[in-house]
This record gives sequence, C-alpha cells and structure tokens, in this order.
Amino acid sequence: MEAHEIWLTRLFNDHLAGLGNSFLSLAGLSAQLRPWANFITMQILVAAIMVVLFLALRTRLSVDKPGKTQQLFEVIYEFLRGEANDQVGHDGHKYLGYFATVFLFILFCNLIGIIPGFESPTMTPSVPAGCALATFLYYNIAGIQANGILN
Repeated sequence: MEAHEIWLTRLFNDHLAGLGNSFLSLAGLSAQLRPWANFITMQILVAAIMVVLFLALRTRLSVDKPGKTQQLFEVIYEFLRGEANDQVGHDGHKYLGYFATVFLFILFCNLIGIIPGFESPTMTPSVPAGCALATFLYYNIAGIQANGILN
C-alpha cells in the first residue's frame, strides 16, 4: 500500500476491493486488504475521461461549424500526422491511431496531476514502462507484419 491514498483510490478500495483482488488473482498474486494503488485508479480515470471526451466530441463533429474542442483536436491531429510522417515516412498514417492514443494518454496522465486531489499516474515508473513495453511490442509486431519475419 502507498503511504498516501488519494480520495479516488480510497473509494475504489472501500467499494471495489473484491474486483481488485479478482484482478490480482488473475495475475497469480495474493489478495490484499487494499488492492488498488493511486497510479492504477488514476489510469482508469484518465482512460474514462478520454472515452467520454471522444464520445462527446464525436457527436458534435461538424464540417461547417467546428467547435473549439474540435478545432483543438484537429490541431493535435495535424501535429501527430506530421510527426508520424517525419518519423515513419510515407506509411506514417497507418500507425497514427496508436501514436495518437499513446500521446494523448501520456498527456492526460501528466496534466491530471496538476489538479488538486489527483496524482499523475506517470510519476510511478511502471506506467511509462508499460507504455514503452506496449510500444516496443507494437513496433516489432507491425514490423513483422509489414516486412515478414526474415526480412
């Protein structure tokens, strides 16, 4: 257990400890009295915020009258598309969905830490390590799919 349990983690541990211990047992770990850690609950919150934000944005997309949020995400999209093309080359658009997901996840994880009562999940080394591991696996799987196993 962490030294300081934020309010969201306390809610998870008070009301969803059984669910947390179910996940621990799936991973082959023993049950704990307070299974949820701050960085885990904050990652769940960030993922939920991203899903809600993009579902809300999707219903408001407009070619004729784009709102401020749509314009902001169009700027982010153009930035990421440019970076994907610079780093990957002409096939960068194929991987843009993954790049955007990781970029926005890390951005939201870092930004949520400036809100009082919340912590940035990326301050725990396992979160950026998990993103790096996922990217390493994705990179190699995409490379094998594009070039074959012996090229």
